[in-house]
Amino acid sequence: MDSIHHLCLTKSYFKSLEQQNVSFDQSYFTIQGAFDDGVFFLGWDSVKGKFLRQDGISKTAKEIIGKKPVVMVAPSDTSLINGGGEERRKLMDRLLCQTDLDYLSALTEYQKWLKQRSALLKLVAEGLLNDPTILDFTEHKMVPLAQIIQGKRTELVERMAPRLHEIYSFISGGKEMPALSYQCSVFQTNSEAEKKAGRNLFGPQADDLEWLLDGKSVKKFASQGQQKSFIFSIKLAQIDEITKQSNNPPYLLFDDLFEKLDQPRLIRLMEWVHSKSFAQLFITDTQKERGQKLLGKGIGLVAL
Repeated sequence: MDSIHHLCLTKSYFKSLEQQNVSFDQSYFTIQGAFDDGVFFLGWDSVKGKFLRQDGISKTAKEIIGKKPVVMVAPSDTSLINGGGEERRKLMDRLLCQTDLDYLSALTEYQKWLKQRSALLKLVAEGLLNDPTILDFTEHKMVPLAQIIQGKRTELVERMAPRLHEIYSFISGGKEMPALSYQCSVFQTNSEAEKKAGRNLFGPQADDLEWLLDGKSVKKFASQGQQKSFIFSIKLAQIDEITKQSNNPPYLLFDDLFEKLDQPRLIRLMEWVHSKSFAQLFITDTQKERGQKLLGKGIGLVAL
């Protein structure tokens, strides 16, 4: 499942560092997959770093991302609710990078400048930065990028909020009312707090999303089944968003789909999935009969 995600988005769904995907006592890994539009190859080694090819021709990540959009659901997605803001920012980034090249470019450039600003702020805090114009120049470059990123995140949340409500209401049978809000951390120039702390405190890298059910925190008050339904609703809303914005239905990767969902919610979930367009659906489960009953006997099965 993660290999498919890796080839579609040039990144692992589970590991933030490529070297964490390498087997012990090895120095590299490779993945190859045959898609309708060609054979894609991704590799990483400790010397060359990451390299991508389509039908033997070298490609950049920007040339790959968005061509084969993908939405993945996994048990670890509980971190979207119970984890820190980084996981919720990744959700927005994965979606927007696949549908908006301007966002992908702005985010990539912003992250480069953010790393430089982090090093400069550390020097400021230690009293070692002799030329303050370097920090001013860096911030001047970052301001318009931060505005693009946060503007597009705001628009995304506004589009997804009604879809989330519709989908969750369908899956839950209208038992609860979901909501989400975008918590934007405005980028600040010449911030004394950041200079004193020696690190970045404000900006897109500190944004967050808040999930609510009937006006109450999903993290604090929702049951496991409600949290799972909420996560599925978010992911299904992503499917709609990708298809509408790119006119390119995504691959769906559902890892351990049936965990912690009761039968009525499962049935409504699959009804919703079957009503949508998608490139291909992959599901993992520990019980073959359960999948066949819900999805039909025409599905392809691979036993592992």
